Amino acid sequence: MNTLTVQLKDGETLLLNLETTTPAQPQEVLQAFMHLLNAADSTSPLPVSVAPIKGKYGPLADHLNAQDRPSLHLTFTQIEQLLGFPLPDSAQEHRAWWANDVTHSQARAWTAVGWQSSDVDLAARTVNFIRTPQTRADDSKTRRSTKGVNLVVGGIRVPLTRGRQSD
Repeated sequence: MNTLTVQLKDGETLLLNLETTTPAQPQEVLQAFMHLLNAADSTSPLPVSVAPIKGKYGPLADHLNAQDRPSLHLTFTQIEQLLGFPLPDSAQEHRAWWANDVTHSQARAWTAVGWQSSDVDLAARTVNFIRTPQTRADDSKTRRSTKGVNLVVGGIRVPLTRGRQSD
């Protein structure tokens, strides 16, 4: 198994950062991704679906993914009810447990569905989750990037220009 880092960057802005283990080589992942891009014509959106997140923090991810709002305030008790088990002591004692660090399974769960933790209050036992910024469809025609969008898989950078406006 290989540990593979996949990043999506718009210029210097990191839009997506995932780390996973896979039997595939970086070139195989890139080839599959490019096949997906080429399979859709330039006017149709790429098919996107978020599969339920597996693992013990999956129920939290599924709950966040089902939300229509841009932010959600949860108590630790509400999270424990969603999960079906108590949060570890470190979640209640250390703000770092709530960091959006994808090397930790809890953060991988909420970041995988497009959310970030914010405003953790250990004394009040609460946390806010904020949907990560995404370009709205009506903004896409005016959005510009001087450095372009790049996909980086296993250190291999691939410029993505499909769907970018280029007067």
